[in-house]
Amino acid sequence: PYPRNGFYVKSFYETAQKNFGSDVGYTKLYNYYATTFTINNVHTISNKFVIGFGDETLPLSQQFTLGGQNSFFGYRENEFRGRQIMLTSLEYRYFLPFKLFFDSYVKIRYDLGSIWSNKQEIKFKDLKHGIGATVSLDTPIGPADFSVGRSFYFRQSNIKNILVTGEVFFYFNIGYVF
Repeated sequence: PYPRNGFYVKSFYETAQKNFGSDVGYTKLYNYYATTFTINNVHTISNKFVIGFGDETLPLSQQFTLGGQNSFFGYRENEFRGRQIMLTSLEYRYFLPFKLFFDSYVKIRYDLGSIWSNKQEIKFKDLKHGIGATVSLDTPIGPADFSVGRSFYFRQSNIKNILVTGEVFFYFNIGYVF
């Protein structure tokens, strides 16, 4: 749960065809790319980029989700569903020089992205923003994460951009995420 260096790639193309016995035919394409590097064994920087597309027949159970402590700060877990997703995140993790019973970390993450129920052009002005902080403990039963996060976006107006903030959400997770 606390990588220090490396990259992670998860890509897939998924299809269900009526010719092979499926009730609904659909196509789905997904790509997840994350990199991590550590400076002086204390400062870790991670970034991720997620993009996914599904056609108009993609069933609800197969749609992409967005929101929650591990996905997008400032929203409830899986608050949004859609056929098209774009998400990027930048995270800074600091390894604390003292233990809170276990190895401990403080993390700050910025999320930028959105999810759409129908295929459309991705525009920067439509993207949501999220920011959050986490205190994380490396326990024997998995990570214990205590987070707080908030979403925001910039509303377009004739005079200037106006910052609109969402609710503050508190998150808690213990154990591994599957």
